[in-house]
Amino acid sequence: MSNQRECGEKGESSALKVRENEDGEKNMAPLTTRSSQLATTEQIPGSQEACDGSQHGESVWKGGYSIQAMVGTWLTLAIISVFLLFLSLLGVFPSTTTLGVLVFVMWGVAVLVFGWRSLGTKYELTTRYFTSQTGVLARKTSRIAVAEIAELSFVQGPVQRLLGVGRMRLGSNDQSGPQVHASGIARVKTVAGMIDDVRRNTQQQGNKET
Repeated sequence: MSNQRECGEKGESSALKVRENEDGEKNMAPLTTRSSQLATTEQIPGSQEACDGSQHGESVWKGGYSIQAMVGTWLTLAIISVFLLFLSLLGVFPSTTTLGVLVFVMWGVAVLVFGWRSLGTKYELTTRYFTSQTGVLARKTSRIAVAEIAELSFVQGPVQRLLGVGRMRLGSNDQSGPQVHASGIARVKTVAGMIDDVRRNTQQQGNKET
């Protein structure tokens, strides 16, 4: 209700500005029916966009699937490639073509996996929600209200700890409520701190209003 009232007030003030511009003076005679209709028609879309934006809150952070999340995979492939090369030197792979194709396929699949995840993963934190979007052809969107987050945790492997990247899990107060999983987040500890700060501020504002 408060958002609608604010939008109505913005629309009314915008209409008054149009009246001032058309008449050239303040507090002149009321607008004609056509002028008032034009003013209303021109101002409603802008006011509606403002209302819709306020419903989701202001953007605090945006991110996606970081290339650093694949460093462990790159290292593993590098070790396997060196091991296969060693076996080739021992005569296990008599054909260098077979070895080259095998290594090429492994690295090609890894690059495709990273490209798929990078293109199809988007995260956004606003003052009201944390949103996760995954998928390229078919997109899945998961959203959880920041004020309802009761569980906030992140997981990092040995290599990921060195690079500061990791997977994050957000859970609501209700066990049957939304659960959001976000992987490949760079500076995951910093992002988790941002979410915690927004949640704390939201809860404080809620307490003041009540």
